[in-house]
Amino acid sequence: MAVAKYHILAGFVTFVLFAAAYFVYFNFFNWEPDLLILLGDYKWLTLGLLLALMGSTIADYDLLYKYLNPWHHRSAVTHSALIPTIVFLTQIFPTPLRDYSMLLVSFMLGFASHLFLDLFPSADIEKLISRGKFDEAIKTVGTSFITGITPEELLSKVDLKKLGGTYNIHFPKKILIGRKWRATLSPNLTRLWLIAHGAVALIYSIFLFAWFAPLL
Repeated sequence: MAVAKYHILAGFVTFVLFAAAYFVYFNFFNWEPDLLILLGDYKWLTLGLLLALMGSTIADYDLLYKYLNPWHHRSAVTHSALIPTIVFLTQIFPTPLRDYSMLLVSFMLGFASHLFLDLFPSADIEKLISRGKFDEAIKTVGTSFITGITPEELLSKVDLKKLGGTYNIHFPKKILIGRKWRATLSPNLTRLWLIAHGAVALIYSIFLFAWFAPLL
């Protein structure tokens, strides 16, 4: 399921959720409806949406250099909280970017959505739908979901193969994991990695919203 089009859709959905949270906060808790004029600002809406879409897809920019050794898709550099952390640090210190702090919430949410969606192996459901096999498509989505949250030791050989290759987090060089030197995390560790780093990006988004919304 975690292909580009779904990440883009997730970015759009996260922006809608962010805009809704913004609207609810200022309309019902801050009691300053004049601030809602921002929701009618097309520049604000456009930039917020672009940042959400960028956040939801930027992790896969490693595809641009995956053929250049030692980089691979699902790089530990791009598929981690490193990028959100760098963005977040720009808000701690006084910089011109602070004027866009609320919009960066949209970016953080989009980034978190990417890592969480990557928990589930790819499933080509569109072909099934185009062939009218709706029951099989629903079953495939369910299977992908179960495979993505089930520990690898409980998976069948068929399902375990779905968690091989590009599913795992790749490192530029081999690192010591347990007693073995590996260039990738195991499916179980990959799952924990994606959840942990996605949670960090989500925490950043909540913190930025709580910090800067009252200042507007």
